[in-house]
Amino acid sequence: MTRDQARKRGTKSFGSPLARECCNCGHSATSEYNFVADLVNHYIEDYRPRFLQEANRFRNYGTLPELFRNGHLWSYLGSRGLKKHPHQQRISSKLLQSAVTALRRNERELLSATKFHEVLRIVTKSMKKLRGIGALAIYDFTLRISHVLRLSPTTVYLHAGTRDGAMCFGVKGDSADKNDFDPSMSQLEPAEIEDFLCVFKGNLKKLLKLPSKPRPLTSK
Repeated sequence: MTRDQARKRGTKSFGSPLARECCNCGHSATSEYNFVADLVNHYIEDYRPRFLQEANRFRNYGTLPELFRNGHLWSYLGSRGLKKHPHQQRISSKLLQSAVTALRRNERELLSATKFHEVLRIVTKSMKKLRGIGALAIYDFTLRISHVLRLSPTTVYLHAGTRDGAMCFGVKGDSADKNDFDPSMSQLEPAEIEDFLCVFKGNLKKLLKLPSKPRPLTSK
């Protein structure tokens, strides 16, 4: 994307003083790409490997009973083994175990799911009576269960920090088509766009001007 194209979209290239001041990703300030494209490249180089490693770890559990054992559902692989995922750090282990118990009750229904949104619906229903399990945890559980089931989202799901990042592109709601975002983000899968929006929401909020009238989501 050229600087003129970036200007028409209301974005700034890395050649702008604001971009040089606010972005700390370490890429060239004279790049011909707009800064969103540069952040996408940064994500692909430095964050996608971690994302894919985690996805493969959950796929390798093979079965839901294995996933539901020993806190695997809310863990990530750190340098010293499995640790409680930062997203679930404020949720008590007792409540997380209650979430697993609720999911186990619906295991047969989960196994019958053939689409990501079906898994999301089942997980949401399972968490309905558990105060303290919010939209972020529900999405995380859904994504991890879907890795085991070899299912992937076809839309970008928005919650908490990802919604803040999406607003920088004038996107609102609970989900969005990947084409609702900057063209440079099309090389990311929907689940990666969710991760990207969460990781870089601070950069995006500093560098993008929020439109006065957000673009409506495309109908699905």
